[in-house]
Amino acid sequence: MFKEMFKSSETSPVYQLKKHYPEIYEKMICIEINECKTTFKQNIEKGIQTKLYRKDLNVENYVRFYYTLIFNINENTISEKEAFDLEQDALEYHTRAMATPKGILELEKQLRNPII
Repeated sequence: MFKEMFKSSETSPVYQLKKHYPEIYEKMICIEINECKTTFKQNIEKGIQTKLYRKDLNVENYVRFYYTLIFNINENTISEKEAFDLEQDALEYHTRAMATPKGILELEKQLRNPII
């Protein structure tokens, strides 16, 4: 069964897990949500401290917006490549919404010279 589920490299394992093993998927998602909330919150707070993000942000809401967006992409996208591309666009969109002019300049620099 596992061989059939993962035989296509274009099929997302997360999508397949949700489809075939919803209980395990739910446990995995709860763990990931908590880890993501912590990481996203730390990132936003650091961005505010370094003046890359606006100081008037409601951090909890922005954390929630971002993980909702990312998890929605992963839950509803079968292709891993498509999910990755959408996540990159979502990250840029989300960062622009939070960024100061200094942050926008840094974002543009990162987009011109990606690490990936």
